[in-house]
Amino acid sequence: MLVGIAAAVVLVAFVSYEAGQRARYQSGDSSEHNFWQATLAFAHYKSYERVKLLLEQKCYEAALKDVSEMKNLQTVLLSENLRATRNDRELVEYVRLRDPDLLKAVMAGHVPNLLAYDGPCTGPGCECK
Repeated sequence: MLVGIAAAVVLVAFVSYEAGQRARYQSGDSSEHNFWQATLAFAHYKSYERVKLLLEQKCYEAALKDVSEMKNLQTVLLSENLRATRNDRELVEYVRLRDPDLLKAVMAGHVPNLLAYDGPCTGPGCECK
C-alpha cells in the first residue's frame, strides 16, 4: 500500500511538472505564468509534505485518503483543461500515451465528484493510531 501511495504522489508531481514545462515554452515564459507556476509548485509541495508526514507517522489510511482526493482533483482539472483547449491534439496524445484508460474516462465525462475541502483533518477521528 505504501508503494502505491508513493507512486501516486510521484505521478502527480511528474505530470504537473511536464504540463508546466509545456506551458512555459508555449507562453514565452511571462512573469504571470511564472507566478502561477510557483503558486502551483508551492501547493504541491504542501500537499506532499502532509502526505510525507502522515506516512512517517504510519497514518496510512489518512495518507491514502489525501492522495485519493489529490488524484480526483487532478482528474477533474485534466477534464476541464481538455475542454478549455478544445481537446488539443498534442494534449490528448500526451495523455493517451501515458494513461489511455484515464483519457477514455475523461473524454466520456466520467470524472469523480470532489469532496468539499475545509483544510487538513484535525478534529476527532483524525488522530493516527
